[in-house]
Amino acid sequence: MVRKMTLEIYPEASVNYPLILEGYSRDISIGGTCVVLNAKDVHVSKSIASFHKTIKHAKINMNFPREGLELKVSGKIIWTQEVSFRGERTLALGIHFQNLSPRLRGMLFVFAEGSSN
Repeated sequence: MVRKMTLEIYPEASVNYPLILEGYSRDISIGGTCVVLNAKDVHVSKSIASFHKTIKHAKINMNFPREGLELKVSGKIIWTQEVSFRGERTLALGIHFQNLSPRLRGMLFVFAEGSSN
């Protein structure tokens, strides 16, 4: 099941001004997830190579929508890879979750299982 989410990416060069992007994930684990960015987003489509350098090792907040509620989880981008998704070039992000309490981990799985937009 593909889950749609919103990402707030805080590049080291501009930590006060996040990039807001949409992405898709198929698997979410206790440690993190892989998210494929929406290829139509202007930041991604403009130049994948330079965008890749901009966001490497950036802090990130992921928003998981579900039935009018939202769960925000913090993490860090630990790797990026250029991929083809639905016939377009984009980036896949390897995200490591940070500071998840056992309760928040449980909530994350509940939200992730129910958000199949």
